[in-house]
Amino acid sequence: MALQLGLIIDIERLGFSLYGAINIGMYDITSGQFIHPSTNKKLTLTDACNASTSNEENINDKSNDESNGHDLTFYVDPIIASLDIRKVLMTTCSGKGPAIVEYFEKTQKFKKGDSKKATRRLIGFYITQYIITKKQKFSCYDKKHLSDKIAKLFPCEDSNFWYTLDEEGNGPGGYFQNSIKNQRHRIKQERAVTPPLKDEIQPVDENVTKSVDYLSSHPDCLPWNKVEKAWNKWNEEINNAEILIESSDNIDVVLAAKLRLLPMLVSPRGRTSSTSKTSVEKCETSIILLVKDFAEIDDAYKERAAELKKLNKPLSAMLIIVGENWKNINGVHICINHVRWQIKNLIAAFDTLFKTFYVLETLFPKESSVL
Repeated sequence: MALQLGLIIDIERLGFSLYGAINIGMYDITSGQFIHPSTNKKLTLTDACNASTSNEENINDKSNDESNGHDLTFYVDPIIASLDIRKVLMTTCSGKGPAIVEYFEKTQKFKKGDSKKATRRLIGFYITQYIITKKQKFSCYDKKHLSDKIAKLFPCEDSNFWYTLDEEGNGPGGYFQNSIKNQRHRIKQERAVTPPLKDEIQPVDENVTKSVDYLSSHPDCLPWNKVEKAWNKWNEEINNAEILIESSDNIDVVLAAKLRLLPMLVSPRGRTSSTSKTSVEKCETSIILLVKDFAEIDDAYKERAAELKKLNKPLSAMLIIVGENWKNINGVHICINHVRWQIKNLIAAFDTLFKTFYVLETLFPKESSVL
């Protein structure tokens, strides 16, 4: 029967009386039940007596022989059991964690004096800071197991120095025990002074307000139908451009598709005049135009010039693509001051186009200035 007093025997073996079990949270005085340190389940006296002290994997393990031949790691939380102390110090701590490990591995000791105390405090702080985000409650088994891990990584350290069950009659103590208390106090203080988040209502964009007011005062607009139609159109345009970029071997086709995507990715804003608002279509045509044959180039150029003249805007250099569609490009041209040049490819044409803006001191097209 004595061999089956699992949890109770473990408590007594660790040096706790019933009062000690209450003090560390392993006995609930109101319900008269024991509390399992790992699962936090409440156990009756019968269940506590029948609780197993070890599992099948650890029953023959002789490495933990400190508790009269009995392995108590069965009660250690899996998070604690699998924790790699060296990895925590090397990867989760900025600066001093790796420095502590590297110095010890070279000298097999901590720095002397106040530096030694500071090193211990930092080790305790780093480990606790890492674990406390994953696990709030620590049983005596968890603390003892961690102190053993620390002593194993740093052989010059005594595990009892990191965690002891009774420190001069004042209960559990040690560097690790103190670190846990300090971290809990810090978290409690932060919660006390941190005000709760308020649901802030973001101010509505002025352009959105104007659009809503306009649509509300013009019932004939049918805003949703227009929005839905435009959305479907641009969705199709984007998908077609993506297909060309991924499938075409013609570099001019790929670059033209990317240029046409820019106004869709970076939304045009503002107005070209008091009566004309910038749109995706206008932004695209200010960058690049498509005509089906060479005969249409002059007409497209004149049409663009007339449109800009109506807006009192100067005529900038233009990039015009010749082809049946965006998939089949036959030529690339630049028009400057009603003079047309054929360029060998789109990269050279686009480069020349931008240089003319600076050489001729002309402004970028207003519609695509955002790009």
